[in-house]
Amino acid sequence: TFPSQTKSFARYPGLEFLQQVTAEIALPAFAIGGIDPGNLDQVTGSGFTRVAISGAVPVEPSEITQVIARFKSGLSAGQVAADS
Repeated sequence: TFPSQTKSFARYPGLEFLQQVTAEIALPAFAIGGIDPGNLDQVTGSGFTRVAISGAVPVEPSEITQVIARFKSGLSAGQVAADS
């Protein structure tokens, strides 16, 4: 979806692609690529309620719980909005 530390492409599909996927496909799908707590609301706003993350997970164990909680909260909020 977005540039990340783990993926290197000449072009990234972006939010328009996510919106197209949610409009055309009813199967469960995961958004992937450069997703972090700072742009999660954009991803859920496109209709996605599932994400795959790697680079957004901090190395410091003391921070992992906080970051995962932010993702869970953001995804739950996105799910509520999608169900409304």
